[in-house]
Parts: sequence; C-alpha cells; structure tokens
Amino acid sequence: MRENLLGILAGDFAYEIGEGAGIHFHCDKEKLLSAENKGSMTYETWQSRIKGVTFTDRDGKPIDAPSSETQTLFGIWDLELKSQDHPDFVRLSFTAAGGGMQFAHMSLVRLLNLSAQDNERLSWRRVARKEKLTTIADFRGAVETAIGEKVVHFILNHMPHTLPDFAERAV
Repeated sequence: MRENLLGILAGDFAYEIGEGAGIHFHCDKEKLLSAENKGSMTYETWQSRIKGVTFTDRDGKPIDAPSSETQTLFGIWDLELKSQDHPDFVRLSFTAAGGGMQFAHMSLVRLLNLSAQDNERLSWRRVARKEKLTTIADFRGAVETAIGEKVVHFILNHMPHTLPDFAERAV
C-alpha cells in the first residue's frame, strides 16, 4: 500500500462521507397488518407510505437539493440505520458513522454492482460493452461536488512513498 501507484497512474483517491450525513425517510403508518407478542416485545407489521425524504450534510443540517451524484454516493456508502418509532409514523435514518474511508476504485465497483440484477454475478465483458458504465460520469467531480454540499469530509490523494522515474516526469 505504501508504494501504491493507482493514484498517479489511474487517478485513484480516497474519500470519506462525513459523520451525520445521510438520508432520512418519514413514513406514515396507515394500517396495522399484524402484531405478535414475543416475551416482553411486540412485533408489528404496518402498511406505510413514505411522506418525505430529507438529505442531511455532515453537520446534520438539511440539504435542499443535493446533486444526483451526491445522492448516488449515499447509495454506495455503508450507512448505519437508526429508526424512531412514533404512534403515527416511523423515521428511518441512514447516516454515515464517520471514521470510514473509501477508495474511488472500490466505489466504482459498487456503482457497477448497482446495475446487476439480484444475485447476478457481474459479467465484466458485458459491462465493458456498455456505452455508459455508471450513473456518475465524472467520479472525482462528483466527490468534489459533495464536498461543496458538505457531505464529503475529505479527499485524500495518495502518492507512493518512492516515486518511480517514469512517474516523476508525469507529475
């Protein structure tokens, strides 16, 4: 890892979605379908309807209209689920825990896997023949936009410890 050349040869970088950034769903409870008591717990199944979706930045403040690329970045990040159950609604929050880091090349694999059908193994030959490989045309630009929207916390451009001669001329 110390001598990794992906950054200078392929433009790889690492980034982190800031702690607290996420997606929040407000779901109204419409009809109780079933309730089951198991010990001291009651398990309920509700018919519900999503009434609102809110995106938040790394400070936990609402984002009015995040770019579609930023929304996609949320979709490929490991977000933590927290739910709040109220008598008339449920709030589901998927937020970044912080302290994690993702390399761009791994994010691109996750993006490609989004297009795969359930339980389908990704066929790299079929992917290579597609005219458009991902929903994000410029991944670095998308991450930089997400910094501007206060979703991404940092971008780390890594360089090898020892720069090879051929790379010195290119840098």
